[in-house]
Amino acid sequence: DALDSMVGQTVTASRYLSFSTDIKKNVFTYRNVKWHTTGRKGTKCYFADNGGESEVVFGRGMQVTLKRVKYDPNSNRFEIWAEVSE
Repeated sequence: DALDSMVGQTVTASRYLSFSTDIKKNVFTYRNVKWHTTGRKGTKCYFADNGGESEVVFGRGMQVTLKRVKYDPNSNRFEIWAEVSE
């Protein structure tokens, strides 16, 4: 299906990528998309000093490769697994 065809695709992020590292502190738990993101070893990132958000930021121009995509029709929620690299 369309979601499965996205797996393996790589896109270049034109903007900064920001993620929460602690789901208990994530302020966006109500959204319909949940990302599971890993950075390839050696990928540069910045761990923000804002404990309230537990944020990590990847720079512009990063490559994002989709590893897995899942949709749950009961909750109308997507889960996306991706790897970020330079």
